[in-house]
Amino acid sequence: MNGGPERQSGPSAALPAAVTARLRAEIDPIARQMTRRIGDLGGLPADFRKVGYIRSILSACRDALGTLVRMLEDGHGLRAGDLDHLGSMGAEQAARGVPLELLLAAYRLAAKVVWQEVIGEAMRQQELDPTTVISVTERVLGYLDDISGAVGAAYLETRERMVRDRDRTRDR
Repeated sequence: MNGGPERQSGPSAALPAAVTARLRAEIDPIARQMTRRIGDLGGLPADFRKVGYIRSILSACRDALGTLVRMLEDGHGLRAGDLDHLGSMGAEQAARGVPLELLLAAYRLAAKVVWQEVIGEAMRQQELDPTTVISVTERVLGYLDDISGAVGAAYLETRERMVRDRDRTRDR
């Protein structure tokens, strides 16, 4: 995997400073909300309730949210290495046996929570114009596409390696 080029989008309207400031200040509570919502998805591995695993999901939510808020604040796409860092969660989940569909559903859910937080805060600040809504929506969806691709690729690479290792061990 590589960080790839920054995603270039059409005209971009910056989020109001008050909105990004509030989102930055609320990264931890929003990440906890994302983690709880992901925990409500069915089909999670039995060890999801273990503190270490929950912390890893929370950390991934916090990292992904921080990256997205930075993107929305500066109006630029993902930086080199962002996808490698964020996508590494896919490899970890593959090693734990989490189904890929569940992992991608968790990322979709997280993007939805973030979008609702961004739009909700902008509406509370009464600083939301249609151009900004379109731009933010485009960036959130683009981010979801990018991170889903990176997570999926890391997941599949890890699963393929695990199968090869298992086959090699069996053949010995």
